[in-house]
This record gives sequence, structure tokens and C-alpha cells, in this order.
Amino acid sequence: MSSSWGLIIFAALVGLTSAAPSLLPRQAATTQLTFTGAGAAFSVTAPVDGSNVTLNNTLAVDFIAQAGTASCAFEGVDGVKLTVIGANSGATIAPPQTIVRASCQ
Repeated sequence: MSSSWGLIIFAALVGLTSAAPSLLPRQAATTQLTFTGAGAAFSVTAPVDGSNVTLNNTLAVDFIAQAGTASCAFEGVDGVKLTVIGANSGATIAPPQTIVRASCQ
């Protein structure tokens, strides 16, 4: 009878440890954005959580590429607003302009 109690206690302890939360931090989902224009380019890793990312680069951008499956919205200094949707997609911007903000979901 004591061995069955030991087995019950062991099973209960195993159940508790498997239900415990992980101590490892959860990785936030991100997407890679590449901005190209005037023979130059720069890249930004943006979170995929809807938060705004302020871009501090004055390059006049004429193409934005997005590597990933997120939907990303962009706002330019001269008023352009566009959304890039889907896997490994991109968009052309005319006239080229500095992109000041991005947000991905």
C-alpha cells in the first residue's frame, strides 16, 4: 500500500512541474523591413505587435521590402500612407520620400 502512495505522490509532483510556467523569456515576433532609395538602403527590425516604430533616417525611399508574414503600415514625411501585406512583399513609393513611421501586426 505504501508503494501506491509513493506512486500517487510522484505522479502529482510530475503534474505540477509540467504545469509550471517557463522561466525563459518569450521571444517577441518581429519582421525585417528594408528601405531602398537613391542607390542606398537601410534595414529595421520591427515588432509585430502594432506598436509604432519611429525611423530616424532621412533617405528618400522609393521601395520598401518586408521579409515575413506581417501586415505593415508606413507613413512618409510628405504624406504618403501605405500598407504592405503578406509574405515577403514590398511596395514602390512615388514620389520618393523619407519614411518617418512604421507599424506591423
